[in-house]
Amino acid sequence: LGVGEESQFVLYAQHRDNEGSLRLILDGAAFGGSREFTNVLKNTSYKKSLIVQRGPRMFRYPPLDLVMESACEDASSQTNDLTASVFVETKSISQKLFNRGAGESAAIEFVKPCPKVEWAGELKRDRYFVVNTESGDTDNLLVTVFNPNHGENKFQNMTKGRLNNIFLYYRGLGELHWSTARIEVEDGDGKLTSREVDFAAEYADESSYGYTSMKWKLGNFVSEGTYELKVETKCNPLGGPPDIDMFST
Repeated sequence: LGVGEESQFVLYAQHRDNEGSLRLILDGAAFGGSREFTNVLKNTSYKKSLIVQRGPRMFRYPPLDLVMESACEDASSQTNDLTASVFVETKSISQKLFNRGAGESAAIEFVKPCPKVEWAGELKRDRYFVVNTESGDTDNLLVTVFNPNHGENKFQNMTKGRLNNIFLYYRGLGELHWSTARIEVEDGDGKLTSREVDFAAEYADESSYGYTSMKWKLGNFVSEGTYELKVETKCNPLGGPPDIDMFST
């Protein structure tokens, strides 16, 4: 870069392509317009830190064009002496900014956090459960969860991506260790077999409204006592913060 001691350049992003409201930060400051650099020396390399933060909704965006050009060509330059209007052919350099794909499929893509799951039914309403000799079913507890993203995909379909499972856990009050709840399902031969309560498994039936109910098997599995429950989604680990790879409630 540069042609002498007093060369001046302008760096900016083509925000007309920023349809998802990506936020750019250059060297720790917001980068919404153009940034001017003075005294750029010839044949000298400069390092700058550009952070791209995702917008409020999307996780995938079209590429952005980063443009570097002489301050003389930039109409917003503080030192522009009206010479920009006389340039017939620009001397600017443009570089596409993306991190996935190439060519027509190039995109700026952010990792989606592990899907959320919410309590539903009586457990959400009452915040507790009781199973005793007066219960209609003394061997099972019906547990219902809600998929807040059911409009995009069912939990089962999400396992084709990062999602591994959505387990129901329980532990005795005051204990540290969580145990995985079990359910009885029919195998290929029609025989009952014990499986983990997994709301993303092939034996889970999610409705079109995003609700899934499964019967937690208590008889012969859970001793009499007082218990805490949690439901947790787990995704393929990416090495980032824990809340990217799991969600618990």
